[in-house]
Amino acid sequence: MAKVFVKFMKIFYVVNFIVTTMFILSGCSNVQSSVDKDFSLEKSREMNQIGHEYSERSLHINALDAYEAAIKFDPSNAYAWYNKGHALDNLGEYKKALHAYEKAIKLSGQNKEIINRSLTSKCNTLMKLKWYTSALRTCNEALDIDPSSVESNYNKAVVLYLMNKKTESLSVHKTVTSLDSNYLNSWLSLATLYEEFDDESGAYEAYRKVSELDPLNSKAWYYQVVYLFEKNKLKESIPPIDNFVKLRPGSFEGWFIRGLVFHKLKQKQEALFSLEKAYSISNRNHNLIELLGSYYLEMEAFEKAWKLADDTIQLYPENHTILSIKYHYHLKNDEHEKAQQIMNKINLIESRQANK
Repeated sequence: MAKVFVKFMKIFYVVNFIVTTMFILSGCSNVQSSVDKDFSLEKSREMNQIGHEYSERSLHINALDAYEAAIKFDPSNAYAWYNKGHALDNLGEYKKALHAYEKAIKLSGQNKEIINRSLTSKCNTLMKLKWYTSALRTCNEALDIDPSSVESNYNKAVVLYLMNKKTESLSVHKTVTSLDSNYLNSWLSLATLYEEFDDESGAYEAYRKVSELDPLNSKAWYYQVVYLFEKNKLKESIPPIDNFVKLRPGSFEGWFIRGLVFHKLKQKQEALFSLEKAYSISNRNHNLIELLGSYYLEMEAFEKAWKLADDTIQLYPENHTILSIKYHYHLKNDEHEKAQQIMNKINLIESRQANK
């Protein structure tokens, strides 16, 4: 009996040792597994951040490699999938980008931020593929999540414009500017749409806002000048035309309209300065030649007038102002016969025009 008891106790200790060892080993395995998981998650976040830094420097291939490494460490990293889609889009791999955005949405765990960002980017990619119906549907999905999203509303307005639904596009762009009054892209789009709808005052107000937000936008300044000039608001047109010629000093149209503004305001020195600047850029506008020539005659600046006439007579052989300049120049120099020849030509032109 004693021997049986001793044998039993030996078996008990052996079994107990094995169970205890297995329990300890199992615990170690779980700890190791947890450590490995934490390490993978940390490395995934790290590679995602590296990819973001590459992306900011427009190193899109390097960024893509980093995002793919992040996904290998943690295949469920929705942000890495979203960023991978963004990198692929920048590389022109649009269909692959769409797949990455879909993965991000699927793995988001109802995270509205990542879903909305993925849908917004997906909409942009669909527009590049010219899949406008799908793009519009995607924009609407994003707006169902966040109706106040400026970017989603803007994308929808752009898609509608590309689908030739311009009235709807106009309405959504207005929504964008009501959500964010400083959203430059929508103001630019509104200005274009108003022009297409022949709404001059609407375009003027939109371009005025554009120039406020982007003072380097020369088109916005020029449109304001033309609008104000046509409305005979001459003094109001001076600041925008000065801004325009400052940005575009080589613009014939800018200097010419500036000359016209000051001519109408009877500020002759400023008018002459601008007209001469315009003429130095191009001598092929007969309206400019006539106005500048009349200034020279009025000032009795015959040498300047003669040069202007001599430079342009071949372009406009029957231009009244040019012929008058030549007539007065010959008269001043006591070249009466030449002056009379010019006057005969002027009379012939006037007679012919009267008989038309």
